[in-house]
Amino acid sequence: PLGEVIRQYRAELLAVLTALLVILALLVVVVVERRWLVRARQAAERSADVLGVEIRQRRILLEQSHDGIVVLDEHARVIEANPAFAELVGLPLERLSGLEVWAWDAALTRDEVVKVIARLEAGSLEFDTRFRRPDGSLRDITVSANSWRFEDGPRIFCVCRDVTERRRSEAERTAELERLVAERTAALE
Repeated sequence: PLGEVIRQYRAELLAVLTALLVILALLVVVVVERRWLVRARQAAERSADVLGVEIRQRRILLEQSHDGIVVLDEHARVIEANPAFAELVGLPLERLSGLEVWAWDAALTRDEVVKVIARLEAGSLEFDTRFRRPDGSLRDITVSANSWRFEDGPRIFCVCRDVTERRRSEAERTAELERLVAERTAALE
C-alpha cells in the first residue's frame, strides 16, 4: 500500500511537473511572440515613416518641377499631372483628369498618338510636338516618354519641356544670319 501511494504520488507529481513545463513553454512562446510582434510593429512603423517621406519627396518633385509631367493610361487619358503641365496646356489642373492627348496636341492625330504608344512598349521615346491651348496659342514641346506596366495596366510617363522661346530665338538668329549672308553676297557681286 505504501509503495502504491508513492507510485501514485510520483505519477501525480510527474503530471504536475509536465503541466508546469507545458505552461512554462507556452509562456516562453508568448513572450517571444510578443517581442517578435513588437519588433515587427516597430519595423512596420519605420517602413511607413520612410514610405511617407518618399511619397512627400516625390510629390514635391512632381509639383515643383518646371517641366510639365503627365501620367497617361494605355488609352492616352490623363491619370495625373503636375501644375507645370496644366500651365503648358492652359487648363486648370482639376480639369485634366481623364482628358485625352488629342484634346491639346495640335501636331499628333489620334492615330499617331496610338502609334506613339505602341512604339513606347519597347522602352522610351523622345519627340517634338505642339500643344494648342484653349486661347488658340501654340507651344513647341519636347516630350520624353517612358512606359511601365503595373498590375492594373500600363502607364505612360511623360516629361514635357516648353521649347517655344528657344525655337523662336533660333529662328531669329537663323533669319539674322541669312540676312547677313545675303548682304555680304550682294556686296561681293
